[in-house]
Parts: sequence; C-alpha cells; structure tokens
Amino acid sequence: MKVGIIQFPGTNCFRESSMAVKRAGMESVPLLWNEDPSRMESCDGFILAGGFSYEDRSRSGIIAALDPLMDTVKKAVSAGKPVLGICNGAQILVEANLVPGFATQLPAAALTTNKRVSKTKLIGTGFYNAWINLRCELQHGAMDSRLCAFTMAIPQGEVLRIPTAHTEGRFILADDVLQAVRDLNLIPFRYADDQGDIDPSFPVNPNGSVDNIAALTNYAGNVMAVMPHPERTSAGDPLFTSMRMYMEGRRASAEPITLPPALTIRSIEESMYAASLTRYIRNTHAEEIVTELIITDNAAVSVENTLQQLGIPVTVTRRMHWEITFSQDISADEQTAILEAVHGCGELYNSNKERLIRTPDKTGSWSVLVRERDDICGLHAHQALTSWFSISGITSVRRGTIWDLSAESGSISEVQIQQVLDTHILMNPHAHKGYIYEG
Repeated sequence: MKVGIIQFPGTNCFRESSMAVKRAGMESVPLLWNEDPSRMESCDGFILAGGFSYEDRSRSGIIAALDPLMDTVKKAVSAGKPVLGICNGAQILVEANLVPGFATQLPAAALTTNKRVSKTKLIGTGFYNAWINLRCELQHGAMDSRLCAFTMAIPQGEVLRIPTAHTEGRFILADDVLQAVRDLNLIPFRYADDQGDIDPSFPVNPNGSVDNIAALTNYAGNVMAVMPHPERTSAGDPLFTSMRMYMEGRRASAEPITLPPALTIRSIEESMYAASLTRYIRNTHAEEIVTELIITDNAAVSVENTLQQLGIPVTVTRRMHWEITFSQDISADEQTAILEAVHGCGELYNSNKERLIRTPDKTGSWSVLVRERDDICGLHAHQALTSWFSISGITSVRRGTIWDLSAESGSISEVQIQQVLDTHILMNPHAHKGYIYEG
C-alpha cells in the first residue's frame, strides 16, 4: 500500500508522517506540490502533512487549499481513496471544503485562532503545544452503514494521548452545521481528560473548539481533518493502521464512494460574501491606528500570486487596522495621552518593521476590512494594554486586516471584486466579518 505524503512550501512534518506510515506497514511516497500530479495515480491514499504551508499567509491553509494540486486530491477523494490532513493539513482540508464536504460554494466550517478558556475566563490565545487526549467517538469505525477510514482499529471510547501544536486549531461551526455533523456521525475524535470525560475548559480543550471537536470527517468517511499530531508518537499508530485496513478493504471490494445526503444548511448560504459585507462605520469614541510593513509583505504577495494563477488579474496590498475605543468621559487631551502610551508600549505594532500610515492614495482600488468575528487578538491586546501596561480609559480594542485590491490597468471592476471574494482567500465567513473600507 502506497501513501503519498503531500508537501507544500513550509510543510515540516514529512519525516514524522513517513515514519508513522512505515510503522503501519505501508510505503511512504513523497509528493511535492509542484511535481507532475500524475505521480499521485499510483498511490492508494494520501496525507497532507503538518507544518506552515506558505507561512500561514492570509490565514492557515487557504493558499494551499487553492493550489491546483488540490484538484487532483479532490478527484482522489471522489474515487474513494483516503486522505488524512494533520494540523496544517487539516486546515487545508477545511478551507478546501473536503470536510465536512457539504455541497456548498463556501466551506462549511472554519479553523481559527486558539482561545484558552478556564471557568469562562480567557486565559490565553495563539500558539499552544502540549500533550492532550483524544477520545474515539465512533463504534469500531461505524458511521451508520459507512466506515471511517481512520478509526477502524480504535474501539469507541478509547483515549489516545498525543501531542498538539498549533495556533489556529479551533473548530468553528454554525449551530445547524454542528447539528448536522453530529447527526451524521462526522466527529471521529473529541478532546477529553485522562478518564475519557469531555470538559470544554482548558486544558482538556486546548483551543476552545466547539463541542470539543478535535477532528472532522466527510460523509463517506475517507477524508479526515485532525488538529493534533498522531504521527509524532506511536500512540497515534492506530489511525494509520486503520488507514491501511481501509485501503486493503477498499481494494478488495472496489465499492463506490458513499455520496452525502442532500442537506440545506441555512447558515452557510447566509454567509455568502455579497450578503455579509457591510460598510465600515467609524465609532465617534474611537481612534484608528493603521500600519503597513516596511519590508516586503509576503502575505500580500502570496495572495496576489494565487489570485493571478486562478486567472484573476489584480494587485493586492495589505494594511493592519486597530480600533481603540475610549471611555465616553475621557477628554480630548486624555485621549491623546492614552494614544501616546499605546504607541510607545509596542504592543500593537513593531516600529522596526511597521510604519504608521494615514489615508494612502488608493484611486481606482477597492478595500475590505476583515475581522475575526470574536476577535480573540483584539481581546488579548485590550487585556495587555490594561493589565500589563496599566493604560486606563480604553473600553475595547478591535484588530483587523485591510486588503486593498487594484486592477492591473484602470479601476477594479465589480466582477473582479466578486471573483476575489468567491475564492474566500481573504476571509472564511464562519470565522470572519468583512466591511467595505473607504478610509
């Protein structure tokens, strides 16, 4: 059995994945993103390994999800071959809508910034690296009459202790999507304590994922996105043994893939970009801080290159946006003093790499301000400014990214804008909110 391990620029877990494949009695085949995709035809299954594809530019997984190689991966999925995405590979599968894989124009889920919550209190955000527990949720791989390719060798309720290491690993699903994946048994693993009990608080739930979800599958059971790293320990070997068992059974039976049922997921359709974009309105009690990189902005370059490879000839630049809201009883002089303290503390931006800008000349361009819906980074910055730097008089801090789109010649058209938005490269509507920005 041959397992192709797909590597994008920045993938760094090939060796661990290869060793896990070999321990499970299979052959590891390295596959680079820019190789001839016909090499994939001889493989019986695939792993999208962990790491930082394209340096997580724009957000984790999105640039790789739009890579032409993923068209070949989707064909393999339709043919019934198993595909396992680990950590960054999971993020790629979610952004490519291969899990949960509902027939919609947009992804049905999102993986976004970690938040560590203990007894309802936010105690941390961002990167987290630790040993955690995964509880198998499926009965000997059963998903109704289907099989999950990655739990066949794992009894229901068994707890696997494996490492996790990620920054954007928190599963977000709208209520009706969550109910659908529950009803269809598409949650193969949840975070649990040592006894196998589910606890939504940190450290049992290391990233704040809804319903303690650590992994999702598609309806057919041959694709799984898992955030922790089973390849980094022999304790995770049953997942790869299951993958081998599935491929052996599939080769023997050659049964067609199970198609998903027709589902109407209202929240997904209501998240269409055309309906979700509103105009940014400045708060009269707030001050904007806008910065841009002094050095080359690789995130903007990668987004621009990806769009152009997709046949959308636009130029992309990026700015960072902060909105500082003051208490209503603060005077103008006090606001000025507070802003001086904010600029001086270095918490919001690094003056060695970023410069403050006012309103740049964006004639003929179109701009969108993108914010995380629950704005974990803004909450963390507010906490830092008030607790660490003792800056009072601030009621909230919001963080966002301004993406500026221009045509290669002349003004950008509405058609080009919609083409960009349809790729969801700038934001995942389940995790982000977009605003038309005219500043």
